[in-house]
Amino acid sequence: MFRILIVFIIFYNISYANDRVEVNALDINSSGDIIEANNGIEVIYQDSLMRADRVIYNRKTNKLKLIGNVEIIGYNSTKEQAKDIIIDINSSKIKFNKLFMATDNDIWIASKKAIKKDGVYTTGASVLSSCDVSNPIWKLAFDRSIYEQKESYIKLYGTTMYFMDVPVFYSPYLAFSTNKQRSSGLLAPLIGYDDEEGLIYEQPIFWAIASNMDMEFNPQIRTNRGYGGYTTFRFVDSAYSKGGVRVGYFKDKSSYSDSYPSNDDSHYGIEFRYDSSRVFSQYLQDYTDGLYVQAIYLNDIDYLNLQKTSFGDFGQSALQESKLNYYIQNNDYYMGINTKYFIDTRTDVNKDETLQLLPSIQLHKYLSEFLFQNLTYTIDIHLDNYYRKEKVNLQQVNMNIPIDYTFSLFDDYLGISLSEELFYRKYFFSNGSFEYDEFQYFSNLHKIKLFSDLTKKYASFTHVLQPSLEYITPGAESQKPVDYTEYSEDERELFDIGLPEEHYEFSLSQYFYDNQELVLSHRLYQIYYTHKTDLREYKLADLHNEIKYNMKNWQLYNDIAYSYHYNKIRKSTSYIDYHNELFDIHLSHSYRDVLGDENSVNLTSSNELGLAMRYKYNQEWDFNGAVTYNIDTRASKQWKVGFRYTQDCWNASFNMRQEIIPRPDGSSTQNSFYFLINFVPFISLGANL
Repeated sequence: MFRILIVFIIFYNISYANDRVEVNALDINSSGDIIEANNGIEVIYQDSLMRADRVIYNRKTNKLKLIGNVEIIGYNSTKEQAKDIIIDINSSKIKFNKLFMATDNDIWIASKKAIKKDGVYTTGASVLSSCDVSNPIWKLAFDRSIYEQKESYIKLYGTTMYFMDVPVFYSPYLAFSTNKQRSSGLLAPLIGYDDEEGLIYEQPIFWAIASNMDMEFNPQIRTNRGYGGYTTFRFVDSAYSKGGVRVGYFKDKSSYSDSYPSNDDSHYGIEFRYDSSRVFSQYLQDYTDGLYVQAIYLNDIDYLNLQKTSFGDFGQSALQESKLNYYIQNNDYYMGINTKYFIDTRTDVNKDETLQLLPSIQLHKYLSEFLFQNLTYTIDIHLDNYYRKEKVNLQQVNMNIPIDYTFSLFDDYLGISLSEELFYRKYFFSNGSFEYDEFQYFSNLHKIKLFSDLTKKYASFTHVLQPSLEYITPGAESQKPVDYTEYSEDERELFDIGLPEEHYEFSLSQYFYDNQELVLSHRLYQIYYTHKTDLREYKLADLHNEIKYNMKNWQLYNDIAYSYHYNKIRKSTSYIDYHNELFDIHLSHSYRDVLGDENSVNLTSSNELGLAMRYKYNQEWDFNGAVTYNIDTRASKQWKVGFRYTQDCWNASFNMRQEIIPRPDGSSTQNSFYFLINFVPFISLGANL
């Protein structure tokens, strides 16, 4: 028997093929083919550092066994513990007995038996969770699994989810990433119920195509209504741009569509969005440009109502708008191209009469000096094409040239501005027979403005006062080939001409600052007309007063318009905001009386009170709610209430709401219930009723 006792660290190297094992210990014994190490053991194998109470190496079988309190730390931040492990150096296979493994995302797996080979773990019956090990709130228990360490991807077979030891979900197969990187797989399903549509189930499927693009499939079924689905493709094509496209289709059952004979039984559409903060400017020095596209085609509004989540900013409106905006500018010039295309989803309108803007081109020359100092001008040109299949179309050219001379008196206490604004309009009519198919209009406007900008610093605050008084009077007008009134009603409804009446505009703005922070802002605005007209029997227009006050956690705001003629408040918007780390509240009131309002077309009077609040009871509980109440009808228009409960390894959200949803045959009130449990970091279960 041969025995060696070393009182200092001994290094024992074992090499086979490309694997190299290094054993460091204070005590190593050798007997025949068996080498045993004890006391202060460290084993380096592949990409891991291992520790154990005892190590036995068999030179004949080339196997290394670590026994007792085995700890393994991987270079990729994984941590493993086991009762004992056996490393087969010939095959690079590691067998674990009572394995406990944790990733850098706090996910842990406990398994009685496991095998690792080439970075892939195969386990038997195991448990997975991200909660406290001693008493996990939730856990996944499965029959077997395959965990690919390099890809951070795990596959589970025969899985049961437990929440507080109660089984809540079973799946014969689950696969997901154990880190926060995007990966293909199933997303949280939508489960709901509607009195008319029945049981609702939507199962999102996510495909991570590449690091800069992905696709999501959303098939759904509504047991009483029908079935369909949506597909969304998203991409990032540069550091300055991104976009996406969504297509969808839903088919109603005949039993459901018979209840709504005026609606289509198929709902389909396509949406596209793209924005870029650099298109050509990266190739053009001293220029900046940008592109924004948001387009939609749909056959009715239910194409949007049937989506779980919205794709763009189209909103729940019967009139859907697509737009394309592009601009390019430098310090002197600006050019913009804008298009708008509308789809009216209402069933009782002639969609061929919907007016489209295809396109509008704006050219602008920024403020520049002319001839001498303080004489400035700008040039603004619009080229607009209004098109529709039926009725009159219009192409127009609008040009404005404001010329302004500004000087000051009394040591800059009084500023004086003398302005002349020149207007040119040219209109062309098409898509019909007209006695006059074009119209030309010239006009100008005279302005004189007195203003001041006063600042005074006091001991505890700074006051800024900006009063102004402006006199505006119309100049000359020229109309060719005939007067505006000679044109047909269809032509005149597309444009309007004329100059503002002679009037005075008084404005007073003031600001109070405390240590550079704005505390109070106030603006008073009044128009006085020099003459009465047949349509306007008063000289004093509405008085507008706007005030905003900031005080620590508080913010108070009011914007009011008072009519002298009707001796009443015509419009008022007010709110009170309070915010701190635990509590948020927003109380608002909006009032509008359209009586005598020349801009009241398609507007209705309103008198509504709104309340929205959030309360963070502690680090775990967060409550929220909101309501809109109509004071005149004494009824709530829309409301919602909910809470969120958060723990380290899971959170839950609950919301109930009532909202107004547009439908092809008109708006309807919908009550909904939403519940979601999120098991951090990768599983969500929810319901939307």
